[in-house]
Amino acid sequence: TSMAKRIADHQRLGSKSSEWSVSELAMMLALGGDRAAALVSASELERLISDTYQSPLIFRARLASIYAWASDKERALRELTALLREPGPHLVRLDEGDDYWTRINIHELRSCLEFFPLQGDPRFEALLNDPKNNAPLF
Repeated sequence: TSMAKRIADHQRLGSKSSEWSVSELAMMLALGGDRAAALVSASELERLISDTYQSPLIFRARLASIYAWASDKERALRELTALLREPGPHLVRLDEGDDYWTRINIHELRSCLEFFPLQGDPRFEALLNDPKNNAPLF
């Protein structure tokens, strides 16, 4: 399949030491249906970002997304709950080296395709509807 080829190309060309590379591989594996391999890569991503001084928000949000698509909703929801309750804003460093400050919010979670597998889960809906998590965007 096309996804299998993409995963093979990524494994051949990607840098195993890069958070970006590992997060992309984990997401491809999850979307390709290889739940076990996706969770192994997610564990590697967790190790990489725990070794940094400040866990970049973008990778923690990506972890939640990987867990959601790999059918580990419990871990996805646990990570999202922590992100929503953590004071922000957080520094996000993009692959190209650009920095910006942001905070994950329920409005983004409601419409973001990365968290689509969580839609309809009563725990996810409760998280979105909890007034404590409805901080102003600005």
